[in-house]
Formats: sequence, structure tokens, C-alpha cells
Amino acid sequence: QNYNRRSGSSDSQPKRSTPRRPLTEAQQRQRAERLKRTPHRLRVDYQQSATKHYGDERQAGQRPLTGGADSVRQNPFQQPTYRPAPQRPPAKRAKTQHVNAPRAITPRTGTPKTGTPRQIPLRTGVSQSDTMPVGGADAPSPRQGTQRAQRTQGTQRTQSAQGTQRTQGTQRPVEAVTVAERRKRVQAAARRNRGISLRVIVIPAVLLLLVLAGVLVYYSSLFAITEVRVEGAKRLTADHLAELAAVPVDSTLLRINTDEITERLQQDPWVKSAVVEREFPATVVLLIVERPIAALVDIPSDTATGPNRLWLISDDAYWLSSVDLEGESVCQNAWVPKSELDTLISIKDVLRTVQPVEGALVTDEGVRNALSILNTFTPEMRSKVESVSAPDEVKTSLSLKNHVGVAFGAAEDIPAKEAAILRLLKEHEGNITYINVRVANRASCRLLEE
Repeated sequence: QNYNRRSGSSDSQPKRSTPRRPLTEAQQRQRAERLKRTPHRLRVDYQQSATKHYGDERQAGQRPLTGGADSVRQNPFQQPTYRPAPQRPPAKRAKTQHVNAPRAITPRTGTPKTGTPRQIPLRTGVSQSDTMPVGGADAPSPRQGTQRAQRTQGTQRTQSAQGTQRTQGTQRPVEAVTVAERRKRVQAAARRNRGISLRVIVIPAVLLLLVLAGVLVYYSSLFAITEVRVEGAKRLTADHLAELAAVPVDSTLLRINTDEITERLQQDPWVKSAVVEREFPATVVLLIVERPIAALVDIPSDTATGPNRLWLISDDAYWLSSVDLEGESVCQNAWVPKSELDTLISIKDVLRTVQPVEGALVTDEGVRNALSILNTFTPEMRSKVESVSAPDEVKTSLSLKNHVGVAFGAAEDIPAKEAAILRLLKEHEGNITYINVRVANRASCRLLEE
């Protein structure tokens, strides 16, 4: 005796032949609502289910009547009624046929859906032996049949919309194409291919010609340099700057290296910044910004009997040039007349150890402190200063043009110290000889004896 695992009994035991009582209308409505709420839990392979239950009729080219995606079978054991499916052309059927989107199968009592019914394609590899068995151990029970029908309907609801969208998106009307129209289409495609081929050949050829032309122009003497023009220089001469730039004679505007020329120009201590520009067809322009003279530094001689050394210093603390009083210009490469020395503020009492070099940065603390004071003064205060004594940072003092001495000190609180000096000079005009502003908020003065 073989034990049947589905029925829970052996083959010798009697099988239940009485079907269960059909569901009432209320139970059918509850089951339909539950199926709408949870369709994703009841998805099964529709093709296998439909083939097992309705394989004979499906293989014969029949399909069941449908009553819509939301229809519910009233009696799951009642055989549905089938009607023949419409015959479609093979080409259209191949485009619109979708295996994974069948429609719902409804019982005989359901309302058939309007419109042309759609034939459900059969899954390949399904034989007659795969249809629903009539009896035996593999026959489904009535409860299993009801659950299988509900799962099939839930799967149909979710797949019917997708199948409709795919069918609508892939259907295209068949157009009648004449021989003339086909010839025109072939000629248009040939013209497009010919244009693409021409572009593939012409564009690289044009680019290659442009590159070759650029190389020929770069190494030719088409833009040879014939003039070097200097702009912005007031003290430096054009010949000196042209010699310093050292523009090659056989060079052109295309081959010239402007960065190297700029570096050579900035080696001069008078040049603060330089820019080299090309002006076609044959001119190089040198834009020069010079350093202004801030003061005249009087450095004691190394020997007791030797003359003092005079040096010009810029406002950014660079040694510009030594002063030679024998010629018309006190500098060798720059134009500085002798008369201009009388208008400059001199920095005196500098240490003998100071050794200036052209283009080098000033390192002496006393000189840098005096230069910071002069750069911060307003034009009104600067016009009153005749000289600055700068032995060191603390002992820095000023000598005014009205023979008044000012003990200034370090370059701190310069605006407050300047205001105190101008106030005392105004209050005691012509009757003051000495001012002490080393501490800005405690300024003092010394007056003449009456």
C-alpha cells in the first residue's frame, strides 16, 4: 500500500468524492477585497497553473471567457465556457504576443470583457501529460483548487496592465511601400553614408594642413623683430633696458621667450616689475615699473679720514645705487640729477658695518626702522623732516627743518606720535626746541628760555 502525502491516507482508503459547499456572495466579496489588497502575496507561475487546469482546451486553440481583471470565480470546481480565439496574422502575433502578461480567466457566470479577446500563448515544452490529472495521488483537493484560482487571478491583475502597455508600445501599423518610395529611401541612406565618409576624410586632412601651416609659420621669418619699444621708464634709459633685455636678433614674435626677458629685466635694482608684450607684426614692447627713491643714506667711511659713502634706497628697502657727484647724473645707469639730492631726506649716523650692494635688501635694523617711519608719515609731516638719525631702533630721532629735534624711538604708534608732534609745533610755534614722543600718550617738549 502506497501512502498518499496529500490526502494523508493510503490508496486503500476511500477518497472524498463530495465537493465542498459553494461560497456565499458575502464570502465571495470578502475574498475579492482581500485579493485586491494583497495581490503581491499570491503571485504564481500563471502559465503552469493555466496549462495544468485548461491544457486540453488551450491546446485546441480555445480560450476561456473573461469577466475582467477583478472578477472572482463563484464556483472553483465549475468548468468555464470557452470560445474560439480570433485568428491574427503571424507577423503581428509575433510582435504583440507576451508570455508573461496573460489575462484573467473567469468562470462561466462572469461577465465577458468587451473587445477582441487576446489569445494566451502556450509555454514551450508543455505536453499533454502536464495537464491537470483526473484522479490519483496528484489530484488537487477542492481547497487547493480554490486557492490556486485566487493566486492565478491576483497574478493576472498585476500582469494585465504591463502586458497592455507592452502591446500598445510595440504595435506599429504596416505601411504599403512602393518600389519608388523604397528606391528613394535607399538613395537617401546612400547620400548619408557618403557624407559621413567625406567628413571622416576631410576633417583630419584639414587639421593636418593647419598643423603643418602653423609649423611653417613658427620656424619662418614672417614676424621677425625689428623694433624694441620701452614704456614706463623715467630714470632708466631705453638703450640700457634694450641691452638688458637682450632680444635675439634672428628671433620672431612667435619664437621669443618672454619669461626669460622678464627675468633679465628684473635683475636691475631700479626695475620693480616688467612685462613683455608682442605687438604684431614686428615690435616687442617692454612695460617697466621703476622703484621710487625714498631716502639718501649717509654711511660713514671705513677709515677715519675717508669720505662718507652715499647710497640711494627705495621705499621697499632695496639698495638702488651708489652716488657719484662728479657727473651730471649721480647714478651710472639711471638718470638722477644732483639737484634732486637736496630734496631727499637723508638717513645719518648709520653703523660703519653696513655694506650695501645694488639690488640687495636692506638688513640693518636702524635703517629699516627709519624707512618705516618715513613711509608711514603723511605728506605734511614728511615735508617738515630734514634728516633721520638711525644708529639703532631705539635711538632713532628726527631733525626738522625748523631746527627742532624729535626723539621718535621705534616705529610703533606712528600716527599717534605724528599727531602729538604736529600739535606741539602748533601750540608752541617758534618757541620749541625739543620734542620727545617715544611714548605716544606721554609726549613732552622743551621750550626756549624767555
